[in-house]
Amino acid sequence: MNQLQRKILLVTDRPSLVAGFYQLLDSAGMGNQFAIASPTELLQVVPAEEACLVMVDAEPSLEWEELMEVCRSRPSSLFVLWCSRVTPELALSAVEAGVHGLLSTGLPLHEASLALVKISQGERYFRFEPDLNRRAAGATRSFAASPFDESWMFSGINRDARK
Repeated sequence: MNQLQRKILLVTDRPSLVAGFYQLLDSAGMGNQFAIASPTELLQVVPAEEACLVMVDAEPSLEWEELMEVCRSRPSSLFVLWCSRVTPELALSAVEAGVHGLLSTGLPLHEASLALVKISQGERYFRFEPDLNRRAAGATRSFAASPFDESWMFSGINRDARK
């Protein structure tokens, strides 16, 4: 399949996310070349004339107006939000801003990488664990036969980032 080569950008102020993003790109077969930018530089770092895949960390205070502006003024680029807690309000704001995807950091690496591939191919894809925010307080989590590998996740301190 011949797909458009895109410059890949990670927009975050949290250095602990870099190793997890590297692992996600590798799992998705998208290589390991990407640039890192601060959210305050969003408009300046996404070139208007170049096709980019832009992964935006939605955890810090995200300026929705600026995100809307950059999504509309950079139609050849694809924008993905990712965060640990997806709420209906966040999903609605993401759709209204014009992003192409919303990924939860709670997804297993394989699912997150498949979702990122679909987004990079031009699909609008919002993937998160729908029952995460609906669990009753104090409810116990059922455990799968194989334990979930949290070491790759975007949020928190990644063991690889500390090496």
